[in-house]
Amino acid sequence: MAKVWQIEMLGALRVTGQDVSIDRFRTRRVALLLAYLACYRNRVHFRDEVGELLWPETDPVAIGRNLRQALTSLRHVVEPPPLPPGSILQVQQARLRLNPELVSTDVGEFEQSISEARRKGDAPERIPLLRRAIDLYKGEFLPGYSEDWVTQERLRLDDLYVYSLRKLIDHCKQTKNPEESVYYLRLALEKERLNEELHVCLMEEYLASGRPASAIQQFEDLRRQLEDHLGEEPGQAAFDLYEKAQRTTDPSVQTPTRRAAPNPPPRLQPEIEEEGAPAPTVRLPVHLTRFCGRQEEVAYTLDHLLYRDVRLTTLLGPAGTGKTRLAAEVGRRLAETGEWNVWFVPLADVSDGSTVMDAIFELLKARGAGNQDPLDRLRNTLHGRQNNLLILDNLEHIVEDAAPVIDRIAQKVPEVRLLVTSRQSLRLSVEHQIPVPPLPVPPSISAPEDLTELARLAECPSVQLFVDRCQAIRPDFQLTTHNSRAIAAICGKLEGVPLAIELAAGLSGSFPPSQMVYHLQKRLTALTSRRRDLPARHRSLRAAIDYSYETLPAALQRFFASLSVFRGGFKVEAAYEVCFRDRFEPACEDASMRTVPLDDCLNLLIELQERSLLRTEEADEECELSFRMLESFREYAEEHLSEAEHHDLCAQHGEFYRRQPPKTTFALSAEERTKRHLWIESEYENYIAAIDFYFREQAFEPCIELLEILATTWASRGPRGAERSYIRRIANRLEGETIDPARHILLLRMLGTTHIRSLEYAAAHQICIKALAIAERHALSDQIAVCHTAIATCAGYLGNLDECLVLSEKVLATVPEENLLQRERAYLGIGAVHWGRGALDEANRAFQRAADISAKRLGGDPEALILSNLARVSLDTGRLDEAMTRLGETMRICGRLHDDFGMATCLSLVSRYHWLKRDLAAAVATGFEALTKFRQADFSHYSLVGIFQQALILVDIEEWEVAATLLATTQGIGRAARLPDEWDHAAAIGKIRLHLGAAEFERAWARGLAMDTEEAFRLALRFK
Repeated sequence: MAKVWQIEMLGALRVTGQDVSIDRFRTRRVALLLAYLACYRNRVHFRDEVGELLWPETDPVAIGRNLRQALTSLRHVVEPPPLPPGSILQVQQARLRLNPELVSTDVGEFEQSISEARRKGDAPERIPLLRRAIDLYKGEFLPGYSEDWVTQERLRLDDLYVYSLRKLIDHCKQTKNPEESVYYLRLALEKERLNEELHVCLMEEYLASGRPASAIQQFEDLRRQLEDHLGEEPGQAAFDLYEKAQRTTDPSVQTPTRRAAPNPPPRLQPEIEEEGAPAPTVRLPVHLTRFCGRQEEVAYTLDHLLYRDVRLTTLLGPAGTGKTRLAAEVGRRLAETGEWNVWFVPLADVSDGSTVMDAIFELLKARGAGNQDPLDRLRNTLHGRQNNLLILDNLEHIVEDAAPVIDRIAQKVPEVRLLVTSRQSLRLSVEHQIPVPPLPVPPSISAPEDLTELARLAECPSVQLFVDRCQAIRPDFQLTTHNSRAIAAICGKLEGVPLAIELAAGLSGSFPPSQMVYHLQKRLTALTSRRRDLPARHRSLRAAIDYSYETLPAALQRFFASLSVFRGGFKVEAAYEVCFRDRFEPACEDASMRTVPLDDCLNLLIELQERSLLRTEEADEECELSFRMLESFREYAEEHLSEAEHHDLCAQHGEFYRRQPPKTTFALSAEERTKRHLWIESEYENYIAAIDFYFREQAFEPCIELLEILATTWASRGPRGAERSYIRRIANRLEGETIDPARHILLLRMLGTTHIRSLEYAAAHQICIKALAIAERHALSDQIAVCHTAIATCAGYLGNLDECLVLSEKVLATVPEENLLQRERAYLGIGAVHWGRGALDEANRAFQRAADISAKRLGGDPEALILSNLARVSLDTGRLDEAMTRLGETMRICGRLHDDFGMATCLSLVSRYHWLKRDLAAAVATGFEALTKFRQADFSHYSLVGIFQQALILVDIEEWEVAATLLATTQGIGRAARLPDEWDHAAAIGKIRLHLGAAEFERAWARGLAMDTEEAFRLALRFK
């Protein structure tokens, strides 16, 4: 099968196909992901393994999100139309790889050539293979990358390369071919500069080919290398060859005297000076504060400057993200090599872009007359200098006039590299852009309980920056377990924007971090600096954004302000419907005569993105591109709306999201359900903003409609805090209000769900009874059945199995056959009752009936919860292999639907499978994964079920005290426990009491009773 892509990793990372070559990737991590999969393309990789390799020491949720985004970006690179998705990048459940049948690599061909050469006994067959390997080796493996796995692979491939060179050198000596031998020896010395044996061999070949002067030069090079690096002199063999070469050129020359090995002399000037060239020039601003984070951006920029033929690189980012500091840091690192001339050209005060050359000439002290062609004058100034970097800082306000000047320099002056910082793209074909986003922020945390967690938080770049700048004001300021939560909240609220963090740190002389969080509610007002040495545009967050806003045309200013109605990300269609259609679309009665309005809206969005006022976000592969505005920018934009404009926009925003995603009257396929789920999740903040608007307007029915949309995702993650809050507040406000009874019932059922999630089963039961009363009062037969199912669920959690069974059977008797959802739920309730009583065969039959109905209702796979129940019954009846087959199917469904809660349930059952099989190490490891996901799903009952399962395993590995403590915390399961669980519980308690004794058991049990669920999670997660 013909290969679609050739991936090169030796000398540079490049993807080559028919008529296309790609060497730029969205981020450095995307490039590393491609390289890793390509380097080991014959393996199948686990997502968790790859994620942890690329994002070490990162929260698992963030790793999963980052990996999904990286895979999406990589898929865009390697699977452009018409290649079908999955043809190159194969992702199946938890595994991924590049298709080895369609992808080849220079590393693979290099290794294959050497491997075949080793198998060949005869030189005529072996030598061409070794020559091909040398030709394939265009440079070291992934230059510019320093990750551990890259370094190890680089050393291994270097060894293979040198091995091949040595074999070819030996062959050339045997066949008396000194010219070819010289070629290969030079290549080998590039890798092993201090290998005296190779230097001596090269001198011998030079003499053999009649080139004594080259042999002398090689001796001098060896002598200098050994003296500089090792403080040693060459050996006698080298001196003998040197003498021979000298006498060949001049017989009167005497043997040079060997010096004692001195200490290496200090290198006061770079090597270029020894040849008479001018010393490198460095003109950089002095920064006396610590540089935090940005390792990836620094490495990526250096890669552009050092290893790629990139003449113009733009560091592109919004106000305050640290572009200037990043550029200066890159310049400093190049200057430290002693091989680069670096000039920093500040342009913030330049008002005319056409005078950029004047600013450059002034800094360079340019040679030549003012009437000379500027490019010739620049070339003359740089004559004799190699590796020149011009940093052009703050170009955005003069970009229109400056861009042609910069384009000419990049095109016509090959001696110079340009590094530009700007909030706006130059839009030049020669330009390579490197985004400069805000710094990473820590996840929302509770206060760390140990030094390990605190150390992990201290490694977050935004936290490092905040602490460092606070210490400049209060030298005794430290990150502690007491202030860590507030500091994490500050960095998160400021979204990792370095300027905002530095301004917030300026408040540390007046407020502790906990009070800073409160003052940052009005960040544009609070974040103002009193420092005299800052430029005006950096003395406040508002001034920094002003600097960008004031360069916008009036229409773009209006559009930017209107986008402030969105929270989080938003799609192009949303921006068009809410902000563009009625405000910017040209009036025209004949729709066919209009320009394409959606394209016009997209053009405005792209314009704002290119000015760094918006950023794009690629969500999961199934979702379309989103735009997002930093919250500081959104608040600033909102200030430019009148009260009436803001109200009208909020109303249109709410109407749009009430219609999204469109309702259907038919069952959605699994793919369509996944897309719907991901769309809702990606727009979550906008739904909450719309609910807030309608709540303030006291329009409660639209609130309930929006909450109903969000509730379609609860099966996988449950109601979040904001949803719970609005549900309870609306329910309290509806007392005495008249609304549609079906809406009222829906709200009460959602309220009941929030109580169940919090283990408040009795309250949920009472609320569902209240909903039933409303349904009966209005004779809503379909709602009566729904309420009976809800009450039956609550009764099951309360342990009222008789009530649950009666109500479930009543639903089956009253709802029509075509009401598949209620019949499915009724069989699920009946199965749960039988399961709770230990009648496992009856439970299996009821669950299987529910699964059949669910498959019919969904037109494919049944609900994951039903399948996991069937798997648990199989485990409880000893059909372990059958259970694992079911769990594999269920995990596939959960993965496809992004059902984290369902995945947690499956992992808990897999842990139980390993426990029953007595593979305790696997049981603990899988239990750890399950607990991590249960913790994220925030469903207290099932969290306790996961902790209970982990406690059973800990009993068998003889962690008696911890097991007793965790079993005590799971008393919240209470009467909802099933009979098989009660048997396990009794057996575990018996073992613990036997080994601990009464007193120690009571102490451990008391500790568990005093623990909340979060503390229990922390304890259980100690075991991996």
